[in-house]
Amino acid sequence: MLFRFLTTIVVCIMAHCAMASTVLVEKHFPSELTLGQQNLTLSGIGVHQFLLMRIYRAGIYLKARADTADAILTSPSPIRARLVMMHSVSAAHFVLVLRDGLVANTTQEEVDSRYREIVRFFEMMEKLDHLDEGDLVDLDFVDGQTSIRMNGKTIASHLGDRVFYNLILRIWFGEDPISRKLKRSLLKPIGKK
Repeated sequence: MLFRFLTTIVVCIMAHCAMASTVLVEKHFPSELTLGQQNLTLSGIGVHQFLLMRIYRAGIYLKARADTADAILTSPSPIRARLVMMHSVSAAHFVLVLRDGLVANTTQEEVDSRYREIVRFFEMMEKLDHLDEGDLVDLDFVDGQTSIRMNGKTIASHLGDRVFYNLILRIWFGEDPISRKLKRSLLKPIGKK
């Protein structure tokens, strides 16, 4: 009897968490959005997790769905990479993880040739100070330029061209992404397990 009661409670909690997750996805990850006067489609969505902690949910918006990293990196602009925080973190820690992902997926020559843009990008990210649960960060490439938006407000624009934007995308879509599980999820058709 006690086992059945506890099982019922666990199932109810899991159902509540699944409903909350669905609300988050529908609210922050609409199936379509407009960027630079062009319609984009949610191509993939996934969760970045560290140990058992869910850090952020990520989505990629493209003109047409893509199921390979190469297709994403060569997709015509505009493009939006959206991150929705599921756990509060300091901007300094967040930048450290992103920087590690960038370094793991770029050559020294690429870093040297884009050094100023990379430094400026991470300086702008660090200015966010703290990322709280529910914060929304958009990394956009539109009209030939990279920009950062937080909770709908532009934080930085004109950060770099498409080559630079691809360096940033390779944090998640490179050969050594910050999370292989997240990369696989972002490349899966929406709704497939």
